[in-house]
Parts: sequence; structure tokens; C-alpha cells
Amino acid sequence: MSAPARQAGAVEVHSHLHVADGLEIVIEPGRAQLSPEQLRRFTRGVMALYASLGAAPEDAPESKAVVTHKGKQK
Repeated sequence: MSAPARQAGAVEVHSHLHVADGLEIVIEPGRAQLSPEQLRRFTRGVMALYASLGAAPEDAPESKAVVTHKGKQK
């Protein structure tokens, strides 16, 4: 099932996962059809994957992930 096409004047809410300096993932949970719990699991999974690459600073545990929500009007 795909999300409906975007309409002029529609308001969208995006989540921004700041993984590291220069690395950010933008998610629109409604269009991605993710529940709040699925979004939290996705976030933890992305941070764990990034840490497993050895690229994350050792003093930055995955619990420090920052997700911000930004509304955007189109």
C-alpha cells in the first residue's frame, strides 16, 4: 500500500536523525508507514550499524541519538 500523492498545501512532519557530523537521515513516518515504536527501533538500528562501522566516536553511545521533528508546508 503506497502513501497518497502529495497535494499542494499539504503539511508534512519529518523526523531528522542526526547520526554524525555530515550524516543525517530524514524520515516522514506517515509516508514510510512506521509506527512510533518502529521509528524508535529503526533509529536504534541505524545508530548501532553506524557504531559497528567503527566510525562513531567511542564516547558517543547510541543512546545519544538526536531525532528532531520539523514541520514543512508544501
